[in-house]
Amino acid sequence: MVRHELIDTAGVLLLDKPVQLTSNRALQRVRGIYGRPKAGHTGTLDPLASGLLPLCLGEMTKFSPWLVATQKTYRASILLGRQTDTDDVDGEVIASCELPADLDIETVEALLPEFCGSIRQTPPLYSALHQGGERLYRRARRGEAPEVPARQVEIESIRALGLEGSTLRIEVRCGKGTYIRSLARDIGAALGCGGCIAELRRAAVGAMRVDAAHTLEHLQSLRDAADIDALEDAVIPIETALGHLPALQFDAEQAGLLLRGVRLAVEGEPLECSGAHQLIGPEGFIGIGCVEIDEGACIIAPRRMCASAVPQLKAAAKGGRAEDAPR
Repeated sequence: MVRHELIDTAGVLLLDKPVQLTSNRALQRVRGIYGRPKAGHTGTLDPLASGLLPLCLGEMTKFSPWLVATQKTYRASILLGRQTDTDDVDGEVIASCELPADLDIETVEALLPEFCGSIRQTPPLYSALHQGGERLYRRARRGEAPEVPARQVEIESIRALGLEGSTLRIEVRCGKGTYIRSLARDIGAALGCGGCIAELRRAAVGAMRVDAAHTLEHLQSLRDAADIDALEDAVIPIETALGHLPALQFDAEQAGLLLRGVRLAVEGEPLECSGAHQLIGPEGFIGIGCVEIDEGACIIAPRRMCASAVPQLKAAAKGGRAEDAPR
């Protein structure tokens, strides 16, 4: 196998993952194309699923938690009348049932709100969740049937897109940790006929959409053509990828203090929002910090800093005052 020269870039690559490929295998394919940089994905897609798989390259891997927390949008086809051990059509059929004679799209639309909001959901037995130090799917493949505890998930909305025969199409907007296979199983059970996922496609992660994603074939063609500029351009810069977070600007001295881990007190008017913020220095993104209230003062607390921004330390004045923060 040809080992390509490393393309030293940091940011998010939007991949349109094909079906029947694991998320990790897709990640390794991209790593090979980019010369095997440090990389990770922001949430596994089942092999049966296709669609948007944001991949973090280089230093972006440090900041993946702030991408994982964003809402995700899926479009799914549910095969009603069939239950399987994996909650998708690739699994072994464990029950089949006739559809209710009066089942129509209005019935489905009336039911879906029951699955919205903060709900308790039991993950599939065949999942990558850990239990007892081992992934559940490995235990399931050995014929074990461990009890899978339900957990709290957030489902913002479910929209019925159509019902043709035994196939129900839906669009789901949900938070991290939600299993669409479990949702298909539970919707089918509530309709009285069972159900499993036939097709699943992730359409969006936060503001990132699959329409802007690249296929493996396209990326490989760029590498084969030695079009390094195009491969670099395919990577969304860290600052842009984290654009859903508010940003705070700092001068060189302040940036140097933050990169050293110094907490900065904010003088003047209090900031409008607390929580995670992008920290921006004179040369661009330097890390993530949180706005905290400490004894009535607003404090910028560094949380995860960018090593490539360390040269800004040279611009920090020795003995600079930690109190000097943006107004």
